[in-house]
Amino acid sequence: MRIKRPVSLLLAITLLLTAILPQTVQAAASACYYPFNRLEHKNGNLCVVIDPGHDSTHKGAKGGGMKEEELNLKIAKYCKEELEKYPQIEVYMTHETLACPKGEGSSSGADNVSRVAFAASKGADLYMSIHLNANKSTSAHGAEVYYQNETHNKEVSRVGKSLSKKILNNLVALGIRKNGIYTRNSENDVHYYDAQGNDEGLADYYTALKKSKDYGFTGIIVEHCYITNAGDRNSFLSSEEKLKALGVADAMGVIEEFGVDKEDYRGVFSPDYYRDKNPDLVSIIGEDGYKLKQHYLKYGIKEGKVPSPCFDLQYYKCMNPDLTQAYGDDDMAYIIHFIHCGMAEGRASSAEFDVNAYKKRYPELVEKYGNDTKSYYVHFAQEGYYEGRNGAVKEIDPVTYKKSDNTAYEYIYRMYDRRTGEHYYSRDTEDCEYKRHWGWSYEGDAFKMPVKSETPVYLMRNPNVNEHHYALSVAERDFLIVQGWEYKGIAFYMPKTEAKGTVPVYRLYNPNALTGNHHYTTGAYERDYLVSLGWSYEGVAWYSFTEDIPEEETEDKTQEDPTEEPETTDDTATKEDAAVVDNKATAALEVSEPAKETSDVEE
Repeated sequence: MRIKRPVSLLLAITLLLTAILPQTVQAAASACYYPFNRLEHKNGNLCVVIDPGHDSTHKGAKGGGMKEEELNLKIAKYCKEELEKYPQIEVYMTHETLACPKGEGSSSGADNVSRVAFAASKGADLYMSIHLNANKSTSAHGAEVYYQNETHNKEVSRVGKSLSKKILNNLVALGIRKNGIYTRNSENDVHYYDAQGNDEGLADYYTALKKSKDYGFTGIIVEHCYITNAGDRNSFLSSEEKLKALGVADAMGVIEEFGVDKEDYRGVFSPDYYRDKNPDLVSIIGEDGYKLKQHYLKYGIKEGKVPSPCFDLQYYKCMNPDLTQAYGDDDMAYIIHFIHCGMAEGRASSAEFDVNAYKKRYPELVEKYGNDTKSYYVHFAQEGYYEGRNGAVKEIDPVTYKKSDNTAYEYIYRMYDRRTGEHYYSRDTEDCEYKRHWGWSYEGDAFKMPVKSETPVYLMRNPNVNEHHYALSVAERDFLIVQGWEYKGIAFYMPKTEAKGTVPVYRLYNPNALTGNHHYTTGAYERDYLVSLGWSYEGVAWYSFTEDIPEEETEDKTQEDPTEEPETTDDTATKEDAAVVDNKATAALEVSEPAKETSDVEE
């Protein structure tokens, strides 16, 4: 779904900036066609969203005194209940009462769109809409399932087709007549288009299936049987037991399709960690956490891969010799032991994690989890590590920030996030310390810049992936705002171009990075080394002082930047880094007039 913007404004800005913006900035800024970025699910779980078709506002079919919306809701709840028996599945429902989730007065089309949008906000892998069929002919009976057509995104169609067969077979096993599985194309000549605007063929007819494909996940519609047929009603809809059988049949189709078992791998496996440690797998498998977990269980164990910051199989064996005597070379046995016993017993399982040190270091977690030892492992694997928390025995070493002995210039410090590969530049030591607390590394001073000048560098943030960028002009800043980036204030100021006592700051771009793809350095050696690794050199970004600022640079500049507000201190300014992973692309981009910043420190 493309974000609607005034065409004339966007065209004018695009034409203006084509000549002055680096190509990489334009590409990064214009990549957001859809409001959600589904890189993975936090726990590597399969995310299923169940939609009970219809509601008290948008009523369904009737037959024999029965109402479709009421029966759909019951079937959906039974399906959810069965799926929730599997820790590897996250299950949500678009609504759990007969009330319309969109609200009274909404159209059926708008309601369906909002339901799929809800599924996208939860990171859905599967959107399953529950229905009963109806026909003017009371002789029509049986079950059928609709899945997405093969245009535009063949993978979601392939999964939907396979899943539809399994669900239909389960329904047939209950005695329901097998009508078949189907696709249905648009009858109003609606087409799918790729990001470049190329026509990819007719869209799906049903809104639930089309919008699911727009968001990038599989969608199906299950028509369990005919409410207008007396035989179907009596045989499959006339009791809670029969309705439950329908819901369980749907759930078992999902379990069979995705190969889910009842083990809870949250402490063993972290999708982000596995992806970061095995970037070669992304090009083969993709970035979905559930698929990566399946790879580990099938291949990664044998290959000696480490799946989580708090579980290393070889380390677990080495530190627990009593287990090696019991399990020998049965690798899966160690994993099962860790899930059921090892975490609860507080066993050593990784050089990166010590449960006692973790509890001592973070009393707020003790208040939350108490003596539930397993929860600390799960927290570090799924959240703590990517919040930058220290899980090891050793505390974070203190650092000394270089201070300026000249009131006319200041040091800009360089921070590095090993999890994303991003470098961040700040003149605020409190900002740097907060980032170190959440796992960033301090790499010394990067540049020496004027405390004030007529040329500010603007700090921008992409809320979808928590990436930062440094805009060198008002035009570049405003262009990125239109594209959905957040303006975070003035990062620092530049000296005069090629002024006395300055050296160039080189700008490089990593075409293979998801975040942190721009890097700035004064080092020609570092520049050339990165280019040899595949980075693109984009020229000189700005200049940095190498010695005390010349006298002409220390003159008081009274001209204020029209976009800058008086600087204030905000104690909560940088707290968003505490959720550097959870905040990845889980909300729709809504372009609005940016609020003026009151602090140069990132929120």
